[in-house]
Amino acid sequence: MPAEVELKFKVTDFGKIREILRKTGAAVIHEPAHERNLVLDTADRNIGKAGKLLRIRQYGDEVFLTVKQPVQPGPMKSRIENELKIDDTFEEAWRMFEKIGCLPVYEYEKTREIWLCNGSHVCLDSLFFGMFVEIEADSEEKVAATAALLGFDPAKGLRQSYSLLENRHKYSNS
Repeated sequence: MPAEVELKFKVTDFGKIREILRKTGAAVIHEPAHERNLVLDTADRNIGKAGKLLRIRQYGDEVFLTVKQPVQPGPMKSRIENELKIDDTFEEAWRMFEKIGCLPVYEYEKTREIWLCNGSHVCLDSLFFGMFVEIEADSEEKVAATAALLGFDPAKGLRQSYSLLENRHKYSNS
């Protein structure tokens, strides 16, 4: 089971980040594409209460099922993640989980562009409430090194999920 370690950094645009990525020889592995995410849980919220996450994600034309284990303590967000590509459509996957009693608890969309840099995935994410650079790798050292390479202070990285960041945005603007 691969561990995913990540940090997010809020930015106002991606121009400088793309420039640094190009200069370092990073490669675009996915051009910007629309991403749709549906987080599911049981009626009694047992998945979320256990600190786990069940998600259906559509990225471009591909659909994935993701199960995330609880977040581990530490300076970066780290958790075991299992993901598999499925051949069904997003709607067919959702109907399958609906039939066993799962309910949608959070849905969000974003545009995501993915680069490979320094052994890390650098995701340029645009959501309605902001633009974020998310750095994902299999170790804190890789995430920290990539963050520094891009001009970010790893100590100032965000560990929160997009649902928590969206809620923070809603309440800070109300």
